[in-house]
Amino acid sequence: MTDQLPNPSKPTLYSGLFLLVVLTFLSFGYFVGEFVQMMQHLNALSGSYYFNKGVFYLPGVVLGLSVLIFVIVYESVLRKPIKGV
Repeated sequence: MTDQLPNPSKPTLYSGLFLLVVLTFLSFGYFVGEFVQMMQHLNALSGSYYFNKGVFYLPGVVLGLSVLIFVIVYESVLRKPIKGV
């Protein structure tokens, strides 16, 4: 008995990877845009400030999605097993 899951079809694999890559770049872009907007509000010296604390979770999301993309490419596309501890 093997521990490997059945391999998905190529269109399913590549469309899923494409979706993850797009989601990663959109998350990173949204974080950068919100950070720039926050810095502009801080530099404006006005009485009100804009701070969206939820956007600071996105670097972790980008890191997690990047690791997931790496593992999928390494295991499914390159067909190399990831060595366990």
